[in-house]
Amino acid sequence: MRRPSLKLILTATLPLLIAAASLSALSCNSEEKSGSDWVLKVNGEVLTLKELDREFARMTYGMDSPDIKSAVNNGIRRQLLQSLVENRLLAAEALRQGISVTREEAVANAGATLDSMDATERSNYLKALDITEEDIVSRSMNDLLIRKYLRSQVFARIAMKSEDLKKYYEEHPECYLSNEKVRVRQIVVATEEEAKKALQRLESGEDFAKVAAEISQTPEKDRGGDLGFIERGSFPEPFDSIFFELPENKLSEIIRGDFGFHIVKVIDRRKAAEKPPFEKVEARVRQCYFEEARRSAEINERKRLLEEARFEYNPKYAELKVQK
Repeated sequence: MRRPSLKLILTATLPLLIAAASLSALSCNSEEKSGSDWVLKVNGEVLTLKELDREFARMTYGMDSPDIKSAVNNGIRRQLLQSLVENRLLAAEALRQGISVTREEAVANAGATLDSMDATERSNYLKALDITEEDIVSRSMNDLLIRKYLRSQVFARIAMKSEDLKKYYEEHPECYLSNEKVRVRQIVVATEEEAKKALQRLESGEDFAKVAAEISQTPEKDRGGDLGFIERGSFPEPFDSIFFELPENKLSEIIRGDFGFHIVKVIDRRKAAEKPPFEKVEARVRQCYFEEARRSAEINERKRLLEEARFEYNPKYAELKVQK
């Protein structure tokens, strides 16, 4: 089973964390809730510390201890609580609106998690999180409730008027235009002396790809130093500026970087595409517009439910608060 990436968790936007979590996904009976330390109450419903701990364990399962500690220090626990609460509110609203999910649907959806593990991995996973397979099915049911509610009651209200699409087309050319790109080869060596010798070979007429394959110390040496086509902004300075200011087929000077000394050469260039007529890119504009409108609609719906909800906090966990 592939280990989760801490970088992915720490750089995820709140909607991504929200999509990954569900407060009532881990079923707890009333006896467990009454006997467990509680963190807060949402519209009178208790969220226990055990539920939060289980969800945090799920998100950090398979990570090394230093990475788990880093996740705690970076406030992931607070963001997770926010996600859990918002998803409880969404699931409750879905049920109030008469939306339902069958057990068959939930089991099929849960298979994406369960079927990715062999018997041993599954046993270890359930034991580490202190849950059962039925708990995973319960989580799956909650996730489907939320998806169905958003799709049928929130996203369905998004209107795409012709004048709005044309305005979006004018204001968001990045949706349908390709940026300027350059294709770059590079040689990276450990010392400035090595870089000077390499530059002398290149200036005397030796093939760049051949020299790169012989002496470069980075993985693309096997491709003759070819980094492929690069968009502006893809590399840190000064490399980004050099890539786009260097004339085609000209050698750069020696550039000192964090990982050694570089010599680069631009071997191809693709100009930014000219702006096409609206009619030719209308489908792409419509897609971009809807994706942005959908994100905004979901955020607004979550805010609405939070503003209408009643909260009671346990003073013992004063640092764990939900933002409205």
